[in-house]
Formats: sequence, C-alpha cells, structure tokens
Amino acid sequence: MSDRKLSRAEIVHGFPIKTMGDLWSAIAADPVVGPREKEARRSAINTLCNKWLHKDPKDVTADYQLIQREMARLNPVLCGVGKGRFANVKSLINRSFLAFRRDLIDTRRTALLEEWERLFAAVGEPSLKHACGRFARWCICL
Repeated sequence: MSDRKLSRAEIVHGFPIKTMGDLWSAIAADPVVGPREKEARRSAINTLCNKWLHKDPKDVTADYQLIQREMARLNPVLCGVGKGRFANVKSLINRSFLAFRRDLIDTRRTALLEEWERLFAAVGEPSLKHACGRFARWCICL
C-alpha cells in the first residue's frame, strides 16, 4: 500500500455523507485540516447531536437545511452554553458541511475559467454572467 495521502476530493468520494456520524468520520480522515481543527469540528458534531438534539450522530441525517432549521430553533440559553460556544458550534458545523458536501461548494470567490469568460463576453449580456456565474464556478470545482 502507498504512503500517499488522499486528497479531500478523494475523501469526499470515499465517504458518502448521509448522517452526522458519516460527517464525523470524514473529518477524522481529512488530510487538509490539522488535528486541533478536526477535534473542534468533531466536538461540535457531538455537542449538536448528543447534547442539544439528544440523538446519536449516526441517527441524525446530514441534511444541511434540516440542520440549519434545528440550529435556528435552538439558542444558547436552551442549550446551556454561552453565546460564544453556541456561535462556535454553528460555525464549525457549517465549515464541516462546506468541506465535504459537494452540493454545498461555496463558489463566490472562485475565478471563472477563460472559456467561461469568453462565452459570457460573446453573449454580451451582463445579467447572464450574474445569473449563470455561480453555475460556471461550480463546474470548475467538480
């Protein structure tokens, strides 16, 4: 077996993220994130699932919108933590999702390829670039 580290893209394909437990496992295998960040993200998943939702991470569906609704329903007082810890857990959960869910790739800062730029320039309609720009950037990330 090779000692080569897997890229995050290979890990994304190797770990289908169906539950928060799957997300926890993917974070543990992530070659990009350091050990402290990994521990912080896994702790955030455990806090959200075990303490706040009273469920095992393997029993919580990794549906981003569902998790966002659950987080909106919660507050620091209800969870028994300070505002800072509550905000940190939310942030760590969001970063974990963005790192491993291909459908949630944040493309706002990704530069367009020359081919897309030429295509948009040929059409000459500014609203087209705005309307299709995120899709064009998302295609780059695949």
